[in-house]
Amino acid sequence: MYAQTTVIRVPMGQMAQLREVIRREYLPQIRERDGFVSALLLEQVDDPDRAELVILWENQDAVE
Repeated sequence: MYAQTTVIRVPMGQMAQLREVIRREYLPQIRERDGFVSALLLEQVDDPDRAELVILWENQDAVE
């Protein structure tokens, strides 16, 4: 299994909007790709303008 991580800087007060964009627009598209396993959006409690998107893939070819 392979993990792809992306650090996202979110404008203050916009975390809810980011969540919705990822849930409604990004995840439905990425789920269709071969090798997709799962995705997690991690919100940092002590830094409210930072999030990390972690996507798990079956193999390295799927990531690329």
